[in-house]
Amino acid sequence: MILLTGASGFLGQHIYKTFRPVYPILGLGHSGSNCDRKLDLSDLKALKDLLDELKPDTVIHSAALRDPDECLRRPEMAKALHIDATRVMAEWCRDNNKRLVLISTDYVFNGKNPPYSETSEPDPVNLYGETKLAGELAAKVCPDLLIARQSLQYGTTDRPELSFIHKAIKLLKEGRQLEFDNVQMRFPSLSSDVAKALLELEKRHYTGLIHMSNPKGITRYQMYRAIADAFGFDPDMIKDTGKPPQLSASRPADCRFDLTLYMSLGLPPFHSFEEGLAMIRDEVKASL
Repeated sequence: MILLTGASGFLGQHIYKTFRPVYPILGLGHSGSNCDRKLDLSDLKALKDLLDELKPDTVIHSAALRDPDECLRRPEMAKALHIDATRVMAEWCRDNNKRLVLISTDYVFNGKNPPYSETSEPDPVNLYGETKLAGELAAKVCPDLLIARQSLQYGTTDRPELSFIHKAIKLLKEGRQLEFDNVQMRFPSLSSDVAKALLELEKRHYTGLIHMSNPKGITRYQMYRAIADAFGFDPDMIKDTGKPPQLSASRPADCRFDLTLYMSLGLPPFHSFEEGLAMIRDEVKASL
């Protein structure tokens, strides 16, 4: 049996849907779809008690504060989710000979010297990356451990407030000119691609650290132009700010992964951003 945290979150929804036909899976969350049990992960005693009650074979920890700016506003929650809850799960899995799968991020790197392999030295530039890296270190007490570092996520969702694509379409519908930076390179990955890769790794009982993402880089300016084009808006509504992103939390310029290990394992390929948009276009339109 698999216990999944963040089951109603963006990636969690896709993990739940992808794993459910293959493994018994129980989703944890605050509310929403796939939330079989409600639990506040910052309540460490309640988390430990639940693990003792359910005795899952694998714990997948995907719950996170994904927005670096939100982590600055809520540092205690970022620490609780990314570090403290991870430590409790890792120690429980170690003590009970169970498996832990930790979802981490490309933001553990500073973005100055890509591409980054699994042996590259982390150096986060914001609190989000710092707490996620600390969570990785806390997880290493568990011998049966997979750490899967991810990049920016997108895809279909029953919670549009989590989707930057839904937010982009809402802005485009208002007809306003939008400005985005054409500097920071991102590697947006279709969440269903990530979930399929994680399922294959679970079937193989793969352990260690692995990087996975769409290999094709794209800036925020280019992403929003692609969204406009895919959903029938004028891409020229999107303008280049001509400067790096002006956000509360620092962002690394380019956290491109070295995907040599991923590709050597023959895991499912990732789609480019443009391919992914074409795949999800009809479902996204239906949810607007």
